[in-house]
Amino acid sequence: MERDRIQSLLNRFDTHQSVDEYSDLLQKATQVLPYLSKDLEVLKWSDPVIWHNDLHFGNIYISPNDPTIIQGVIDWQSIEASPLFTQVQFPEFLRPPKSYCPGTEIPELPDNFDALDPEEKETAKVEHALATQSKYYEMYCLGYNIPAYNAMKLDRRLWEPFVCCELPPTGFLVPLRNSLIRIFQDWNLLGFSGSCPFEFTKEDLKKHNKQVQRTL
Repeated sequence: MERDRIQSLLNRFDTHQSVDEYSDLLQKATQVLPYLSKDLEVLKWSDPVIWHNDLHFGNIYISPNDPTIIQGVIDWQSIEASPLFTQVQFPEFLRPPKSYCPGTEIPELPDNFDALDPEEKETAKVEHALATQSKYYEMYCLGYNIPAYNAMKLDRRLWEPFVCCELPPTGFLVPLRNSLIRIFQDWNLLGFSGSCPFEFTKEDLKKHNKQVQRTL
């Protein structure tokens, strides 16, 4: 019964996925998580913290007289206690664009902005505004919440497998598989000795790339 439910979810957007494939990915994650759990950088930012994971404008009440004053936050059923490195994230309304560069460098418009067509300029302006807002949040963390700032800088390859194992509402296996592929390909670059405890064949990678294209 549970197998059928999972298969139905996997088929919702992609009929090329299966429960056996999901099981195989979970087994790979089980093999690699002990290595990641012992990594010194992961351990450094693994203290459990309570974090509200659904901060958006509908859950935040501000003063009608001063928008800088927060009068209340609701929807606390979204909070959970987990390792810091799995919790830190930009609030939903401050999500940076894909081109965002972490660090102290101030976001700028593209060097070729004047040569862009009107539609491209508008897109560049929107992304610049998003990046600027995100940078304010990041620098605020640097000034007032150093642990969160440092945890946000943790190599994505080291923390992503921890949060991708649960099957997402979309039913896509791409995020979990992608995180494991990055571990497999960059095993030694990440400082691990020997070889990765699992592997992906060329056929596996080819299939993955096709599924990535179907999710775009």
